[in-house]
Amino acid sequence: MRLFIAINFDGATKSALQEVQGRLRQAAGQGRFTRPEHLHLTLAFLGETPPGRLGGVRRAMDRVRIRPMRLVFDHTGVFRQDGGDLWWVGLRRDPALLGLQRALSKSLAQEGFQLPQTGFLPHLTLARQVPPGAVAQEGSLLPAPVVAPVDGFSLMLSERVQGVLAYTELYIRR
Repeated sequence: MRLFIAINFDGATKSALQEVQGRLRQAAGQGRFTRPEHLHLTLAFLGETPPGRLGGVRRAMDRVRIRPMRLVFDHTGVFRQDGGDLWWVGLRRDPALLGLQRALSKSLAQEGFQLPQTGFLPHLTLARQVPPGAVAQEGSLLPAPVVAPVDGFSLMLSERVQGVLAYTELYIRR
């Protein structure tokens, strides 16, 4: 099972993010755009995980306290990659979000999960394989911040169903 833990967003937030994505699509002309139902913020990527370890993931999630918060998407960015760039929308620095991610990582480690030691850069992927230089001005994609209410995080299953990527929520922690 390919698993990750993420913050999923409400319909209003996803609609606002789709508008940003639409401006990117118009400016870039091509790329692989994240499907609206897949717009999320990854807190921890677990990768291939045996089904017998699901209980440990749930225990780790249950030990982490989540308080309602309001995240603010306030900038866009790009990771330059061979084969096309990855465009994303980023969050204003938020101590509560950073604390949540740290607590989750620590709790997962207590259950024996080894997460990548890369720094946490909170972002939401808008599109992959965007031709380099296709978008002239990053700032024009997000003319105003998008505020996202958050009151939980979810364990997600990523799988291919009839050749199409599908995400299924397996557990939610509120």
